[in-house]
Amino acid sequence: MTAARQRPVAQLAEGADFETLVENRGLALADIDLGDVTLADLGAAGEGVFAAEVGAVVGPLPSSLGPALFRVNAVLPEQFTSFEDAQAILRPEVAADRARRLVEAQAENLDDLLAGGATLEELAADTDMVLGKVDWSTDSAEDIAAYEAFRRAALAVTAEDFPQIGQLEDGGLFALRLDAVLPPRPAPFEDVREDVLTHWQAAEVESRLAAQVDAQMPQLTEGTPFAELGLDAVREENLLRSDFVGGTPPGFLSEVFDMAVGDVSVATCMMGPLSLSGLMAISGPVRR
Repeated sequence: MTAARQRPVAQLAEGADFETLVENRGLALADIDLGDVTLADLGAAGEGVFAAEVGAVVGPLPSSLGPALFRVNAVLPEQFTSFEDAQAILRPEVAADRARRLVEAQAENLDDLLAGGATLEELAADTDMVLGKVDWSTDSAEDIAAYEAFRRAALAVTAEDFPQIGQLEDGGLFALRLDAVLPPRPAPFEDVREDVLTHWQAAEVESRLAAQVDAQMPQLTEGTPFAELGLDAVREENLLRSDFVGGTPPGFLSEVFDMAVGDVSVATCMMGPLSLSGLMAISGPVRR
């Protein structure tokens, strides 16, 4: 053993504590903490470490980094779970694994049928698959259109594509075929009345806020405090360019970091239960 490796052992024998040895290496205890380990986890050092008392320092013993000293911080009691107790945990896992394997096997068989020229109608007639038809758009969110896997496939499909089996997030299977691309058409007013009202309110709020801020901009630029103009000032400190401020638009902090001290800018933000557009004046120093 080299002198460098002997020195910590000698220091321990002379009364130095384990924490001091760690600090002398420029480390913190958190840097060397192995967490909860088993006998097998420690490999060749396992027997020596597990024979030590709590608080004892043993070694040097083999480790993946070479000879090392180990301190035992605590001994956790062995945990034993009977088969009867484990059944409640294992049974759903086994059942789910078996279901996954059955679905994978079924998916392969269905894909073979489609590759052999079977239509979706024939697939529905000869298997457990159910044939359905949907008028899909990017706003659709009901039934199968609520699944992200289906949405991705619907966005990518073309009239020249052959149906292929895909898997939904809950393990279900689907295949789709593009029958037609329908021309854009307005939705019935009764169906979109609430959306129209919400968007109109948002546009009105944004327009009026913009007019208000435009009128106040000269005073803000001259340094008039927000409060004197009836604006609520929210102060954020010690932010990085990569941080996020709730209610602000994408790229908000990047814009702030490009400002000079004393600059005033206006950004569209989201506020309120209706997600209405709002306007927020930005002013003050930023730590770069």
